[in-house]
Amino acid sequence: MKRFIVTGGYGFIGSNLTRLLLRKKYKVLNIDNMSYSAQKYNLRNIDKKNYLFKKTDINNKKEILKIFKSFKPDGIFNLAADTHVDRSIDDSFNFIRNNILGVYNLLEALKIYKNKIDSITKKSNSKKLNTELKSIKNRLNESINLNEKALKYFDDKN
Repeated sequence: MKRFIVTGGYGFIGSNLTRLLLRKKYKVLNIDNMSYSAQKYNLRNIDKKNYLFKKTDINNKKEILKIFKSFKPDGIFNLAADTHVDRSIDDSFNFIRNNILGVYNLLEALKIYKNKIDSITKKSNSKKLNTELKSIKNRLNESINLNEKALKYFDDKN
């Protein structure tokens, strides 16, 4: 069964993506810091069999790394963000912290996690384990590349 992390999973888009992934029978870990835009009712009445929730801030790299190691995701959807333009004017620091530094932190944690998989792969004699780890590494590389492209796109626009 494929395993996905959705950050910001209690937000509008994150909760709809979480529902979609669960309908497709994937295992989903929702990471949300439960800020002003998180709404628990967005995920009421879901089948919790393949659903996990972790209240964590994406800026907490140590905790994010622990989650990556224990959950072993096949992919990550980052939908954690501060929203509403008026809030960005009133308190731009939180927008920069969450929408830019938070994404950077996720990417850095992914790189560390991917390197640990590389290290385990090099030390292992098991072909099956190596194949599984390489598959995870390839999916994580795809996720990192997509996130870096998104960052570059928005950087180019500004």
